[in-house]
Amino acid sequence: MNSRVRRAAIVGGTIAGLFLLYEVTDFVAYTDGAYVRSDLVAVAPEVTGTVAKVHVVDNQRVKVGDLLVTIDPEPHRLAVAQRAALSAQESALLRNAQEELDGATAPRDTGKER
Repeated sequence: MNSRVRRAAIVGGTIAGLFLLYEVTDFVAYTDGAYVRSDLVAVAPEVTGTVAKVHVVDNQRVKVGDLLVTIDPEPHRLAVAQRAALSAQESALLRNAQEELDGATAPRDTGKER
């Protein structure tokens, strides 16, 4: 009888210990209710880049719409400028090709009078 009580205490203590360990180390992040229970939360931005400024401090409560970080805009500006330059270059090449085509298909003056 004594061994049954001891086994039950060991099993119960083990279950209680595992439950306590689960509760202490539980890192939960839900998206439906925006519920986060964790010491560390990973945040994934929609764009990549270097963080220029962090607008929150540790343990600060945030709400929807709060600015968390500012990403350095310079690489994005450079990419836009590069694409605009490439587009201008392609437009110039297209105009040049169109002028060559127009010149090739235009009626030629042979220099002979009738």
